Amino acid sequence: MSAELVRSLSIPVCVLGPVVPGTAFALHTGWGWTGAAQLHLERARQLMETGSLDVNPLLEGKEQLIEQDLYDKLIEDWARRTARPVR
Repeated sequence: MSAELVRSLSIPVCVLGPVVPGTAFALHTGWGWTGAAQLHLERARQLMETGSLDVNPLLEGKEQLIEQDLYDKLIEDWARRTARPVR
């Protein structure tokens, strides 16, 4: 995305990756993207070669790592303020 395109839009723009001048913010995890891409490639190769994956989708301690309680409270507050249901 170019800075010229960002300037032509009348809304705040977010980019994924390196910062582009004029954007509201950028989401960039650096090594996280590289690691995720490597893991996806590894798993795709395993699936193509063996026909199955041995993957544990659970991350031990995830709730504490991402502060799940805080997130849940924010969602509940938003739902209450906007009269929307909590999923």
